[in-house]
Amino acid sequence: MIVNNIAHQVMIEDSKFHGLPIMCSAKSPCYVEIIEKAYRELTLLSARYGEILVVRLDFKLSDYGYASKVDISKFRKSFIRKLETRFGSKVGYQWIREYGKSNTRNPTHWHWWVAVKASKVNKPNVQSKKILIMARDAWVIHTGTDKSRVNKAGYFFLARKCFSLEGRKLQQSIIANGPSENESDVLINRKVIATRETSNIVLGGALDECFFTLSYMAKVFTKTSTPNTKGKRVFSNSKLNTKDRRAGRQETIEENLSQIHEWLEEPLDTMPLTYKTKVRIKKKKGDSELLIAL
Repeated sequence: MIVNNIAHQVMIEDSKFHGLPIMCSAKSPCYVEIIEKAYRELTLLSARYGEILVVRLDFKLSDYGYASKVDISKFRKSFIRKLETRFGSKVGYQWIREYGKSNTRNPTHWHWWVAVKASKVNKPNVQSKKILIMARDAWVIHTGTDKSRVNKAGYFFLARKCFSLEGRKLQQSIIANGPSENESDVLINRKVIATRETSNIVLGGALDECFFTLSYMAKVFTKTSTPNTKGKRVFSNSKLNTKDRRAGRQETIEENLSQIHEWLEEPLDTMPLTYKTKVRIKKKKGDSELLIAL
């Protein structure tokens, strides 16, 4: 039985949220507020920018670090400010703290996702590496030791014009079968598909795969307070909005947001990976990449 360790939080067991797949079930329920906030921030940033990059990060302490000494709010302010300056972008983000069952000396860790306006110069894998380096540098400074670690758990390039049901179906087919010669391509990480339990199944387009990966952060399991973290927040997120001082810009963002919500009410059926695509995934080393059409 999974115990609700945050008494005021509501748990859900659904496998879909606003038409998008989530990593929830009766055996592994999720906190609905974390799911809701992820959906809100991701759609708001997508309504503002036509193309965004989402990066999943895991922050860990050294074996002798103390979670009680980590001021995650202070770290967040510094890290997010650097991202805003570097990429000239509003930043969507969400973080959660977990206490995992581990043989390591320090099982406390933090899962994050951050999202920024996609670069017009760098490809998604290059921009995601820059974000990882910035995260590592900021974390080492904040924790005071170069033994603290940050890992990149995946990245996703999301183009708003591909959020329609037709766009998501097209991307899903390309993820499963590979692109045709006549399709224009962009890079998107596919390691998250190859390493999960449902490695033979494509859940949808880039957005569907992204939201499924982010929903992992909402799982009830491991959201446990310890004597070192008692009284501290377990999760938090950005608070984006549609405000913009440029004439007519706010109205445009709101229209984009309304369109996104309408599109995402339509869920997709899953699709199997072809044998050829599975072989490509196994052969690829380092940052696993997938060509998908815009």
